[in-house]
Amino acid sequence: MDEDWLSQRVRSAEASIPGGFDLSACVTERIHLLGGVQSYGTLLAVDAATGLVDTAAENTGALLGRDASELVGRPVTAVLDAADWEEAVESAVEGDSVAVAFPVTAGAEPVRSRFDLGVHRRDGLVMLEFEPREPGDTLRFAGFYQGVRRALRRLRSATTVLDCCRAAAREVRALTGYDRVVAYRFDGTDGPGEVVAEDLAEGREPWLGLWFPATDIPPQARRLYEENWIRVIADVDDPTARLLPPVRPATGEPLDLSGAALRTVSEFHLEYLRNIGVRSSMSVSLLREGRLWGLIACHGDAPTRLAPEVRSACELFGVAFSMQLAAIEERERADALARSGRDASAVAELLDADVDGSLLRHEAELRRLVDADGVLLVRGGRASGAGLAVPSELAAALGRYAARLRSGEVWATDRLGELLAEDGVDVPLTADGPAGVLMLPLSPDGDYLAWLRAERPLPRA
Repeated sequence: MDEDWLSQRVRSAEASIPGGFDLSACVTERIHLLGGVQSYGTLLAVDAATGLVDTAAENTGALLGRDASELVGRPVTAVLDAADWEEAVESAVEGDSVAVAFPVTAGAEPVRSRFDLGVHRRDGLVMLEFEPREPGDTLRFAGFYQGVRRALRRLRSATTVLDCCRAAAREVRALTGYDRVVAYRFDGTDGPGEVVAEDLAEGREPWLGLWFPATDIPPQARRLYEENWIRVIADVDDPTARLLPPVRPATGEPLDLSGAALRTVSEFHLEYLRNIGVRSSMSVSLLREGRLWGLIACHGDAPTRLAPEVRSACELFGVAFSMQLAAIEERERADALARSGRDASAVAELLDADVDGSLLRHEAELRRLVDADGVLLVRGGRASGAGLAVPSELAAALGRYAARLRSGEVWATDRLGELLAEDGVDVPLTADGPAGVLMLPLSPDGDYLAWLRAERPLPRA
């Protein structure tokens, strides 16, 4: 369960807040089943086989000229031309979370208006999202392509991860006009995030270098970011348009809006945005091997609606960033492997027949292999170490972990104290003692070689 994602340290911090705050409610909230859409657009979920409307947003009357109660159970062609419905069915591929968008004229006579129609499939339904087309949009975006080309060209010229992030923040702000754009990198799949680059309007307080807790983006939100490249919140004070029916008879649950651009927003997240003075936002996912690596997060001081052309450009930018990131990290990984190989060979040349003794005589070189603060060798029940002091109870506990590992399997943790506490292991740890371990088992009996790091505090918001 997602509630198990909260570590004991997070739970303790939560309990220490005056008045209390239950983070588990945020972590377990089913944000894809909130039963509403942002009201600047509207939504119809239509059975792909019959063309009958299964679910409708309550604001269809205002935007499409036909109340939701009049649409549910009836043909979608009451508000959408048959040719456009046919194109929607053909465009939406089951299992493909990427929406297709095209312009339509829709609505019941005499209320006929221009819309951008977003289409995707979910659970056998064709999801139709109608966003009113603003007058002059076509002319306004005629030269937009040149800006997109420039942004992609600058991204491709980046040679380091940090260069990529700086280019992303700068170019996405130029494309969208938000007041603050930051590139945000996670420390591991479920870890906190660091602002590694930003571009902001004059007078804004810089966030560069700040860290934000992992609970800002709980697991279910991270899953949706991995499924959808982009997420836009037009106005934190938007009155949500609820869905009819609130619960689908076919499933006993609200309509699944995981892939909907108009999906309404969790009250937890809206409160968070209001607390930091944000009125509108956009997030672009940055993926590495299909997992969430980071985000390009955009904040506006005023309500901001982004046309599909802009969203598509930002989505393309996120895809291009992820590809560039993969290329850069692959090159850096290859360089690091070559460097590590040279360092390991240099250490190996220092060893002699007395392996234990020679390892410890050259412990400085051994620690430098992984930038460690200490090294510990346990063989035959005898522990030898250098650098950080390791209590005998901890050495024994690590031996029990080592005995569970397969030959050649590497084990590591950067939260040693939390791990021991969660496993019920009572070991005395000091503030200047080991906080992280990288361990290589040497035998099935619990012999091991371990590199140790002390806690390394970082500034975090």
